[in-house]
Amino acid sequence: CESVHLKRLGVAMSNDPCVALAVDRMLKGESQCTETAEFVKLDEPPDRSGNNVLLDLRKVAAGEVDSVLVAVSTADSLVIRAGMWIGDTDFYLVDPIGRQVTPDTAAVDPDIEYTNDGEVRGYHLKSARTGEWTVILDAAEALDPAEIFVTGIEYSDITMQASLAAQEITPASAQVVEVVLGWGGSPVIGASVTGELYDPASGQFGLVLVDDGSGEDEVADDGVYTTDIAGNAAIGQYTLELVAVGAYGSDGVFDRATTREYYVAQRPDLEVLTTDISMPAAVPDSVPLINVYATLRNIGQAAADSVRIQFLEENTHLVFADTTLSEVAAAQEVTLDASWPVRIGSSERQLGITITVLGNPAEVVLSNNTAFNTLQVTAVNAEETGLPHPRFETRCYPNPFNPSITIWCSIPNSGKIDLRVYDVRGRLIRTIVKGIFSAGEHEFRWDGSDKDGRNAASGVYFCVLKSDQGTETGKMTLIR
Repeated sequence: CESVHLKRLGVAMSNDPCVALAVDRMLKGESQCTETAEFVKLDEPPDRSGNNVLLDLRKVAAGEVDSVLVAVSTADSLVIRAGMWIGDTDFYLVDPIGRQVTPDTAAVDPDIEYTNDGEVRGYHLKSARTGEWTVILDAAEALDPAEIFVTGIEYSDITMQASLAAQEITPASAQVVEVVLGWGGSPVIGASVTGELYDPASGQFGLVLVDDGSGEDEVADDGVYTTDIAGNAAIGQYTLELVAVGAYGSDGVFDRATTREYYVAQRPDLEVLTTDISMPAAVPDSVPLINVYATLRNIGQAAADSVRIQFLEENTHLVFADTTLSEVAAAQEVTLDASWPVRIGSSERQLGITITVLGNPAEVVLSNNTAFNTLQVTAVNAEETGLPHPRFETRCYPNPFNPSITIWCSIPNSGKIDLRVYDVRGRLIRTIVKGIFSAGEHEFRWDGSDKDGRNAASGVYFCVLKSDQGTETGKMTLIR
């Protein structure tokens, strides 16, 4: 509510989104309330894990009815509030089977608590159905438009965490699925945990997960239910629907469900077998060359339609040249014999090649596709060779990466730089560095986490380097 008195915002209120928005609007001078009102906070279930399922500011015109859908998946209880910032509406709920939850039904149902302080109203459903709920904001009888901030939190006594040994496996490999059930920090034992597996060939198979110390289950009665999935012959996506049913405490019962997916695929995987990098004697009035001779092999189960080979310096991953090979069959060996011009000054350098299969970001075995040799490079004069001076640019390596990536930057002149990571939608994920740096080469590391410290999901990201010299963008692929 906008008229919440600041002195009443104690520790108990600090996490409430209604209060957070109210304070923000008051500080910005946007509040349209002048009187001080008390905030009546619903009693929240103790010792339960909460999950935000709704956070929305709705504008409802006079004479209209608005609705908000809320997906409730694991709730033992549910709290939904509506803060009337501007104007007023009727506020009620419709549960997944079409039953209305109103102040009148709350008055006769001991499992529903309704509170109303005039500006903030709320329903606390002590036993909530899972499924799709609807929040109704009814301004059909109102004369003025309204702005309502609605929030929803589902609370669970029982936690259910499901995981797979691998997100992608090869044909005929075994998959291991694990479900962990907990209650107030203690394991839930004696539950019935089952699954239905749907394969790409439209097959359906039943599974039973056990917590008896047999098979893949390492310890009996620890709340960890496990089984292995054999077969996995068909290529494509597998969907696993898991259900856990059981009892806890003196008289509590639960019914949980979740879904996981994994893939069976054949992919190429390139490795470097041998590599020889040398610098022949310089020829007067010519650009010095570095010779690269290497043999490669596709150790994967599928052909690689396109293989990219890059010649680069190990410390900076500055790419001097690259080439592309097409159609490298499974088990095939290929030879690379090429010469590239020198683009670095006199020093001992770690030079080498790295190979990647284009169009296959799921190729996660990257440890064997890079090889470097130490080479004493003879001095080269940029003016004599016509090669460019150091310029403003950025490189990312290794790429794809897991769990972290190094972002290398070359800055011709001292000045301010701003390095940030964005996702494919253009949303800021993390600010890596912002400040004044000297001219030269710099390296920064991104550990794959967002600005809140949470692990970013697998996918494509962009590092954007800005300075007085311009803007450079690098593409990065994170594989979890």
